[in-house]
Amino acid sequence: MNLQDFIERFRDRVIQLVALDANPLYRPGVDRKEIYQLIKQILRRPIASQIDAIGGVVKALKSRDSAILVGEMGLGKTYISFLRRLTIHLPAWVFLLIWFFLQISMGLKPQTSNVAFWAHVGGFLAGAVVAIAVHHYISDVHYPPKLHR
Repeated sequence: MNLQDFIERFRDRVIQLVALDANPLYRPGVDRKEIYQLIKQILRRPIASQIDAIGGVVKALKSRDSAILVGEMGLGKTYISFLRRLTIHLPAWVFLLIWFFLQISMGLKPQTSNVAFWAHVGGFLAGAVVAIAVHHYISDVHYPPKLHR
């Protein structure tokens, strides 16, 4: 039995056992209304998953001196906060250069795995080489008229 089959088969039982053993301080479906009363006062409204993260930290800090928040990647905890406060209009080529520099700099940073950053750099360079190579072989006839300037 692979991991996915195991999780699908025993999901409900695992959730019950974890809930009994972990005794969570904050339960998203139950405690969100309580924490939402506090969050209503914040000028920038967080999204639902951010409300849950804030709720967990608030509950933890009521009974402890410190709290550690571990969130899944991809939620955009920093990104969402940054973009809602600041919008910058940049030409695509400027953004592309910034993105490319960030990928290289993160690839050079010593960490557990830099594979994803180097994959982005390699994919970008491979795409650029292919685009340059086929550009001379594609005539303007192949493009729909609406794309011409």
